[in-house]
Order: sequence, then structure tokens, then C-alpha cells
Amino acid sequence: MRRPLVLLADDFSDANTMYAEYLRFHDFDVITVSDGQAAVTAALEHHPDIILLDIRMPIMTGIEALRALRADPQFATVRVVALTAHAFARERDEALRAGFDDYLAKPLLPGELLGHLRRILGAGSQ
Repeated sequence: MRRPLVLLADDFSDANTMYAEYLRFHDFDVITVSDGQAAVTAALEHHPDIILLDIRMPIMTGIEALRALRADPQFATVRVVALTAHAFARERDEALRAGFDDYLAKPLLPGELLGHLRRILGAGSQ
């Protein structure tokens, strides 16, 4: 059985490292990038099962990256989750209206992220 592939885009390298190592230990493959444009490029190249985007990143924001991905039919059913330190209700509502499938506020323990990913991917396979 193939390990699920996660694309994690966050401009905070410590978050990328921490989450990626934890998820790899728990049977996920992970690609990390540090800006929205790199996220779009990596998604097109690797076709991840789920994409985690920080909202505020350099070059292209998470919302801009989401819109670029959703414009491509091959990403119509790929789960895209906002993973951000911006936990205000207004920003959450804006992200969900933009088309994110879920919104996770940091700080988020790696185990909590793992639980969310398993729930989201499990729901998508039913």
C-alpha cells in the first residue's frame, strides 16, 4: 500500500521540519516548500494526496496558491487545508470561502495534525 503524499507549504522552516518529520514517522511521504509559488509548482510535479498551505507566505499567499491550484481540473478533488497562525474568525471564514477544505490554526501539535490528516484523507476515500 502506498503512503499518502502530503505537500506542506510554510515559510517557517521549523514548522516544515517538525511536521514533516513527525508525519514521515507515521507513514506519510512529505514534500516541503516555503512559498506559495513553490507549492503550486510542487503540486503540479508530484500530485499530492493532500496540500497544507500557510495563508501568509512570500511570493504567493496560500489563498493565491489555492486559487491557482483550483483553476486546474486535476486539483478539483485534492484536499487543500489552510494551516496558519492567523486564527481570527474573519480569516478562517475568508479561507473557507476561498475554497479551502479545512482550516487548522497553529500552534498545532504534530499529533493533532496527524489526526486531522487521517480524518480528512479517510473521509475522502469513502
